[in-house]
Amino acid sequence: MRSRYSAYVLNLPQYVYRTWYSKTRPPLQELRKSTSQNFVMLQIIDTQFGLETDETGTVTFIATFEENGQQKEHKEKSEFRRENKKWVYYSNT
Repeated sequence: MRSRYSAYVLNLPQYVYRTWYSKTRPPLQELRKSTSQNFVMLQIIDTQFGLETDETGTVTFIATFEENGQQKEHKEKSEFRRENKKWVYYSNT
């Protein structure tokens, strides 16, 4: 979760793409579209599962960002799954 947030902060769409479940990710070209968001902070609210023996896990978080001069928050519960023995983003619930 934190590495994906960092990739959004640093505008690294290829990393976001590689860490997205292959059957649910959008095309790379869509991720390359620039945004006017300036991420400020990531706050992890809750995690469930996601340990070494698990195949799925969830992370609930709030990402604070600035857009068009206004500070905003995005709250999400993200599901992660293992794919090729690596944790990848699957979807939000």
